[in-house]
Amino acid sequence: ETTEGLSHLAITEQIITWIPDLYGASLQTLLDVISQHASDTSPCMLIAHNPGLEMLLCHLSKDQPPRSASEKTFTTANIAILSFESACFNSEKHSAKLEHLIRPKELRNNSTQPPKMP
Repeated sequence: ETTEGLSHLAITEQIITWIPDLYGASLQTLLDVISQHASDTSPCMLIAHNPGLEMLLCHLSKDQPPRSASEKTFTTANIAILSFESACFNSEKHSAKLEHLIRPKELRNNSTQPPKMP
């Protein structure tokens, strides 16, 4: 189902690595997986679950991520886009800039368009 949703972004199954340990993963597991799979030549997309993703976002982001109207940081089906000063992934705390935090419910409630993906 996730693969079907990514097909319009030209993300094919050939470039997807399925990692069962991401379901319910701890912060350290997520950092380890990204370190193993991130490349300094192409973006890395991680699809996983909370609470790990919220912990990861708060760990990596230099600034406190904004909360939703329901006072949550990372709600269902969010996309967080982070950038790092160097081309290489850095797992250190507060090493990334949160470029965008996209929440589907907020897109429906306002007229702004989501940012273009790189």
